[in-house]
Amino acid sequence: MVRKSFARVDEDVIDGFREFETTDVSDALNRMYTTGSDIQNLANHKSLVGTVVTVKVFPGDNLMVHKALDLAKPGDVIAVDASQSKTAAVVG
Repeated sequence: MVRKSFARVDEDVIDGFREFETTDVSDALNRMYTTGSDIQNLANHKSLVGTVVTVKVFPGDNLMVHKALDLAKPGDVIAVDASQSKTAAVVG
């Protein structure tokens, strides 16, 4: 199922999270809606804050990643669940 539109969080709310570490936000939310400890930001330690567009793919299939790129707006973050596969790249 592809959800083509969804409500995005107001920009002022997103800006309010910029000063906090992910672990602090996770603790404040009682670990609701947060990622596992093995998920890491690979963007050279730069801040990564925004509305998340989530994608679930299976090994060898990246069609929905391309759809997410079409749906994403400036400031969105795309998070891809590749089913723990390490046999193929998802993009790139």
